[in-house]
Amino acid sequence: MFENQNISIGERNIEWAKKTLERLEIPVIAEDIGKNYGRTVTFDTSTGNLLVRTILRGDKII
Repeated sequence: MFENQNISIGERNIEWAKKTLERLEIPVIAEDIGKNYGRTVTFDTSTGNLLVRTILRGDKII
């Protein structure tokens, strides 16, 4: 999982998550990744919407 020590923890997590989703044949239809700010996500099971909340960048639904 952490073979390449030249990239940050966040980048390694992104790489691992994408590989895992691909292995499980789960398509990625939207993403909000990287950058230098945190996110909180809420998944609405009745609509399939994913609310991404950030402190300084506002909210968005993907």
